[in-house]
Amino acid sequence: MFNVLLVTHGKLSEEFLTTACMIYGRPAGNVVTLGFSSRQTQEDLLLRIKDCVYAAADEGGCLILCDILGGSPFLMAAKAYQELKSQFLVEVVSGLNLGMLIEVLSCQEDMSLLQGKQVAINAAKHSIFDLADRL
Repeated sequence: MFNVLLVTHGKLSEEFLTTACMIYGRPAGNVVTLGFSSRQTQEDLLLRIKDCVYAAADEGGCLILCDILGGSPFLMAAKAYQELKSQFLVEVVSGLNLGMLIEVLSCQEDMSLLQGKQVAINAAKHSIFDLADRL
């Protein structure tokens, strides 16, 4: 089992979780959403991410899913990862999409953090589909 932390711009993380729950149902494990707004500093976001990683220490670790590579949510998650990876179980994946989140929620209770990370990456890769290419 592991915790999931969704870190995105604005309220996107909340909407991802709400929509995933509509499709999948209520997650069995702990899922936290953090949105980065224009009124916050990156340092504030970093502290909030670290707090979530600390809280997951006794729960199998924390899988951080971020919206886009290079954005403030990803950069602060990467900074938290660099600072905490030697003390805590933490992993970071960018490119959050709904398919990825649903797959992660479905394995959160039964898999390890590293297995959950691989599920997230595989789900993201397999969620891209070019219809014209397949016809």
